Amino acid sequence: MFCLINNRSCPPLPVKFDAYSRERQQFKIFGPPLCEPLALAAHDIVLSGCEQVGLRTDLDNPDYSVWVFLGDRGFAGHIDHVWVDNESARLPTKAPDPCLVMCMGLSFPETMLNRFPHQSQYGPIQIFWSESASRGAELAQVTNRTQTARWLSRSAIRVEFEGQTITFGLRTLRAGHLRLGGLIKDSEGRPLDQGALRIATQSGFEQTRALTGRPISLAVPSTGGRCVIQVDLTASPSTSTALWDQFEWSWQPD
Repeated sequence: MFCLINNRSCPPLPVKFDAYSRERQQFKIFGPPLCEPLALAAHDIVLSGCEQVGLRTDLDNPDYSVWVFLGDRGFAGHIDHVWVDNESARLPTKAPDPCLVMCMGLSFPETMLNRFPHQSQYGPIQIFWSESASRGAELAQVTNRTQTARWLSRSAIRVEFEGQTITFGLRTLRAGHLRLGGLIKDSEGRPLDQGALRIATQSGFEQTRALTGRPISLAVPSTGGRCVIQVDLTASPSTSTALWDQFEWSWQPD
């Protein structure tokens, strides 16, 4: 009875509480200090493609919340406790090796640090990534550097300049290089052979590439996490809206 009444993850509250979604219930119970970092961590886990998640928590950490936030974002893999150091450690397990470990509030065994060399911090949550799981990346075209306009697929698409500028938002789990390719055209579909592209990031990288009417290929260094990349069309005689046709992107870790 004590455990039932004091269950913070699934409390026996009034019926109106059940009207909320499971994720909203977790926000009501634990608040933004836990749930906002957990939402971002769950997003990145799904982005990584990892299907074997290791969990290392103590008794005060809400395991149920981890399941809720991952499930709401499409996670369909397995979650297993790893490096257990209480009485349960004597029990045999057939759980496969994880490709990442989510930790909350505990020390980290040295063997775990050796196997998962890349780390990300999300408030009280720390994730240790394996080499294969740390290669997730997503790219968006954004407006005013704050609002997501659309997520960009890696296949050949068209991206329009806003005036003479395109702003990209890149999110990765570690440092690496973003490669951009395609052909810059005017609004009538003619390749631009005058002017230049100026690429700049908030980390200080800057590059200018002259336009020759041929496809371009750019390599932009990125730090882990969020990276804003601004592309400006300069010294172009065209005053109409320009297009980045056959736009493709890829990302590789350092």
